[in-house]
Amino acid sequence: MADGKIGILTAFWRFVSFYNLRKGRQIADAADAQFTGSVQGIKAGYDIHADQLVTRFKDLRDATATFETAIETKKQRAGGLKDKIEKKERALSGALVAIEKAQAAKDTTAENAARTDAAQFKKEADDLHTELDSVTAELAAAETRREKLFRQLQDLKKEIEGLGAEKAEAIAQFITNKQLLETLDRLDNLTTAVDRGPIDAIRKSNQELAARTNVAERLHEATSTDREKQYLEQGTTADANDAINAMLAARKSKREEQTGEGQQTADREKI
Repeated sequence: MADGKIGILTAFWRFVSFYNLRKGRQIADAADAQFTGSVQGIKAGYDIHADQLVTRFKDLRDATATFETAIETKKQRAGGLKDKIEKKERALSGALVAIEKAQAAKDTTAENAARTDAAQFKKEADDLHTELDSVTAELAAAETRREKLFRQLQDLKKEIEGLGAEKAEAIAQFITNKQLLETLDRLDNLTTAVDRGPIDAIRKSNQELAARTNVAERLHEATSTDREKQYLEQGTTADANDAINAMLAARKSKREEQTGEGQQTADREKI
C-alpha cells in the first residue's frame, strides 16, 4: 500500500461496498417514489404515517399510564413515611415527658431508659425525614417527566387529528402543481407523444396542413413572379426599340429636310 498499489481483495471489497451503497440509494429513492408520484401514493404515505403515529400514541399512552402508576406508588410511600414520622415524633415527645417526670422523681434509672428511647425515636424520625425528602424529590422529578409525556401525547393527538386535513391539502397541492407543470410543459412544447391528447393531434395536423399550404402558395407566387419578370423584360426591350426607332426616324427626317432628299423621294412616288 505504501507504493500506491491496491491488492485484488481490497479492490474487490471496494467495488462491493460502493456497489451496495449505490444500489441501496437506488432502492431508497424507489421506495420514496412510491409515495410521491401519484395521488394514490400520497394517500398511502399518509395512511402509513397515520398508522405509525397511532402506534406511537398508544405506546406512549401505555408508558404514561405505567409512569402514573409509579407516581401513585411514590405518593403512597410518601404518605406512609409521613405517618411513621408523626408516630415517631409522638413517641419522642412521650419519651421527653418521661425524662422530665423521672428527673422530677429523681429516678435515674427511669430517666436513662427514657433518654435511650428518646434518642432511638429521634434517630428513626430523622431517618424517616431523610427518606421522605428523597421520595419527595423523586416524586417532583417524576411529575415533571409526566407533564412532558402528557404534552407529547397531546401533540401526537393533534398531529393525528390534523393528518386528515394535511393529507387532503397535500393531495390538492400535488394535483394543482402537476396540472400547472403539465400546462407549462404544453406551453413550452415539452410534452411527449404519449402525453398529447386529441386536441393536440388536431392542432398538429392543422399546423402541418398550413405549412404545406404556405409552401404551395410560395411556389405559385414564385411561378407568377417569373412570368411577370419575363413580360416586364420583354416590355422594357420593346419600349427601348420603339424609342430607338423614333430617334432614327427623327434623324432621317431632319437629313431629308436639309438635303431635299425627302421631296425628291415624294416626287418619285407620285410619278
